[in-house]
Amino acid sequence: MPGAHGLLAGTGHRLGVNGFPWDSPAILLGGPLIALVLNLWSQVRPRVDRNMRAFILTGVEFRPNAAGIAVIIAATAGLAVLMGYPVFENLAHL
Repeated sequence: MPGAHGLLAGTGHRLGVNGFPWDSPAILLGGPLIALVLNLWSQVRPRVDRNMRAFILTGVEFRPNAAGIAVIIAATAGLAVLMGYPVFENLAHL
């Protein structure tokens, strides 16, 4: 990821914008979020029936596989650490 941040920072610097406060969280949190969403999307399928003007959720189908579950756990743990660190860092100053 250093290359992606360097590219964004260089572009922002040339435009006269300091992008670090905006692009850093997107890069750090974007990877685990994308991994979590894509793996959940592949393993959880809603069953929906259409009745005239309404959609009715009739069930949720879960198709687990070991690799997907491992990625979901790792992504969730990564997000918890990356989002929890600033909270605990700021609570330490109170």
